Amino acid sequence: MLLKKLAVVFSLWAIVNADPAIADLANEPDGFREIKWGDSLSKHRHELKDIWDGQRGLVEESYVRINEDLHYSSIKLKEIRYTFYKGRFHSVFLTSSDSRDKDALLEYLRKQYGTGAPVDVTNQYTKRKTIRKWQGKQVMIQFLYTPKTGYSNVLIEYDGVIKEDAPASFRGLEWFSLDGHPAVGKIGIWYDKKTSTILNRPGKGDFPSMEVLKTRIDARTKDEYIIEYSGGPSFDPSYTVSMITRNGNKPIGSFAGMMVYVPGNGDIYVSNRANSMFEERKKFHLVGDKLETVKQPFFYVGIKTKANRQFTIYSAPDSKSPVAVLPSGTEIEVLLADKESYLIKTPFGLVGWYTPDQGYNLHNRLDSPITEIFFAGD
Repeated sequence: MLLKKLAVVFSLWAIVNADPAIADLANEPDGFREIKWGDSLSKHRHELKDIWDGQRGLVEESYVRINEDLHYSSIKLKEIRYTFYKGRFHSVFLTSSDSRDKDALLEYLRKQYGTGAPVDVTNQYTKRKTIRKWQGKQVMIQFLYTPKTGYSNVLIEYDGVIKEDAPASFRGLEWFSLDGHPAVGKIGIWYDKKTSTILNRPGKGDFPSMEVLKTRIDARTKDEYIIEYSGGPSFDPSYTVSMITRNGNKPIGSFAGMMVYVPGNGDIYVSNRANSMFEERKKFHLVGDKLETVKQPFFYVGIKTKANRQFTIYSAPDSKSPVAVLPSGTEIEVLLADKESYLIKTPFGLVGWYTPDQGYNLHNRLDSPITEIFFAGD
């Protein structure tokens, strides 16, 4: 339920039908006011105030500035919200609650950044709302007006932080943003522009969806595929891969996922935090006309966090032979996952398995025995 509510509030309106080649943003900003893109949260923490309890440690954390001047040009805003992605300044979200500000905001944006482009929204949370978009090399600006409420919003987002956070082996790929959520992070596709083309057009799924990419999964062949994205009924990000044939598109596989990597080597790599206990990483290999999951002995977790309550780690997942008792507050590292059990490393360097008691509320990160191991879903 938490994810459903937050998705409505924080959705970045990214599923749109616009020409992906548009790059018309004049005077690309280097930040917002005194906070520059990529600045660390710690640098500005003293001047920021949380907008809601319980956000600390999420992938995205949003704040308002203490004693902020809410004027944007001559327009008095309701709120200016600063968002940090993994501790670095990534976007700012401006809100006006006065319907009379719509035209003034649009006019100011046009004077500052150029004409922009109208876009047709298919996102399930933002349909029937008016959006205009400015796209630069690293900064995207969107204007949104909701007639029902009279609210106007401006999102200014820098994708350099996302690109710099990519795994080293994929940093040569291009990034295309689809959606996002503060608890679980960004959704999008990394692709090789030599073998792929962004489509960014309405999909054919039951829920609002879009055909994102036409690509050769294996660059050594001529076979082409369509990758379609859907947010599902309640922020359930998933992808369907279909082969392009003379008789139409033939589905060959689907998977839940947030970040998808298509390097053109015959494999698709996926990371996913939605509807899971941690960020799961999977690999799918193209075999004939099917995508097959590459089996792993364990899932890598790789989270440094702390124990929310005292628990014991054991020499095996069966919880029979104890290794150590970890008091509440102990700094730990979660190394691996085997089904519902986690391999824990203590501050001293001992390792052992822990299986969380199902009696705890594992949907709540503040109640889960391990702070960052919680179910991010409904």
